[in-house]
Amino acid sequence: MQSHGGLDFMPLLHRNQNISSLLCSRKDYGWPRSVVRQIKEARDSEVDKLIKAFIKKRDPMAEEHIDIDDKSRATVYHEAEVPMAIELFMPAFKAKDDKKIEATKIIVMTSPKKNDKVLIEISPPTLTWLKHMCINADEDECGDPGDDEEDDKQMLELLNSWVPEKIKVIQSKRQHKRNVAYLYTVAFHRQEGGKRLRLQRDIKFPADAEHDFIKLLLEDAIQRIGGKAEE
Repeated sequence: MQSHGGLDFMPLLHRNQNISSLLCSRKDYGWPRSVVRQIKEARDSEVDKLIKAFIKKRDPMAEEHIDIDDKSRATVYHEAEVPMAIELFMPAFKAKDDKKIEATKIIVMTSPKKNDKVLIEISPPTLTWLKHMCINADEDECGDPGDDEEDDKQMLELLNSWVPEKIKVIQSKRQHKRNVAYLYTVAFHRQEGGKRLRLQRDIKFPADAEHDFIKLLLEDAIQRIGGKAEE
């Protein structure tokens, strides 16, 4: 989970498919790709509009059609001060049970990268819309683990930014053998005589863990392997 502006957001990742199971009884299929793709496209389109409006304001003579590659998009995203969270107005649709789902305003986190993972606000209107969208998707439509892989990469970079230089956080070799959202190994090496010793400790936390909680886990792991190093 991630918080911004007093709102809480959850990622629609394959690893937290247990939430989709509770929300719309999808068992272990995860978030339907079509639903996640629809939100991504709506979010990316809205961010593109804000970026292009900024470019036109900065340069009124700019061409009407503006192509933005990924690298330029990330730069202009920050220059344009695109909000970290935006409202999307999702169109009405008819559910499989013929119930009409009204057009709904949902709030999502933005990203300088296109096709990045979806972080959606946790609120009754949003969850109701999301529930009906998931139910309306094909029953056997699975989620996309690729989003999890990219999220792992970003999380790993974040964890390493929080630890001292001598400490390294790496992907645990037991990641796929444990039923946890994240499993990483905190480690460092030291020389003892002619041997190079590796001291390490695993940390694990759920997908909705707060950053402060994760930092406490890191501090505890560093203290424990540091204590071993002094023995």
